[in-house]
Amino acid sequence: MEKEKERISKPNIVFASHSKGKLREVKRILGDVSSVIAPQDICPSYQPPPEDTGSFSGNSKQKAFALWRQIAHRARYGVLADDSGIEVEALGGEPGVHSAIYAGRHGDDEANRQKLLRELGQAQNRRARMVCVLTYVYPKPCPKYHQICRYVEGSIALNQQAEGEESFGYDCLFIPTTDRSTLSHLKNQLPAEDKPRSLEELGKMVQGKAYSQWPAGWKNQTSHRYLALKELRALLI
Repeated sequence: MEKEKERISKPNIVFASHSKGKLREVKRILGDVSSVIAPQDICPSYQPPPEDTGSFSGNSKQKAFALWRQIAHRARYGVLADDSGIEVEALGGEPGVHSAIYAGRHGDDEANRQKLLRELGQAQNRRARMVCVLTYVYPKPCPKYHQICRYVEGSIALNQQAEGEESFGYDCLFIPTTDRSTLSHLKNQLPAEDKPRSLEELGKMVQGKAYSQWPAGWKNQTSHRYLALKELRALLI
């Protein structure tokens, strides 16, 4: 894995994903330091690779370089790929890298969530974590890359929670662990008009609740993808 942490001069970034939810999150977090576009915006013929490496790290790298090879002639575009999912302890880490196809059809969020609830049943151990591995391929003729892995610990709700307008994937099931440090970070990131008066008040708004129940935009301040993108963002400014 490429270890070099050179600064990147505000490149245009092609995000190797067809997920509108993921693209929305990436644009929100990186949009002020880089222009982020979808593959079809510059490469209508782009087809994602099979994602068959067996690991988040391998799939992320596979997706990044598959897209890089298709747009290599566009020398000033960097490529960003994400492979992410949910690992449930009682299921031996499943669905893991199969999170998007857990129920058999790629991207069927509702079917994936229902299968996870069936498999977990009434198990007392509902510990889980959300994992994100980013691969960034630098916009250079001879590709170098940087990879980042971050995760958030939490648990699986007994039942599917209400969907928010920005929620997708397993947001309706995943209840992130929100300790005092997480709450303090979240409070510092919120605009003044949304900021609760105390950590206790903030805790009542998010603790024990699935991401889908959080106010719009708040997940983007603490999630697994936010933590990985925050590290990448430091290279872009």
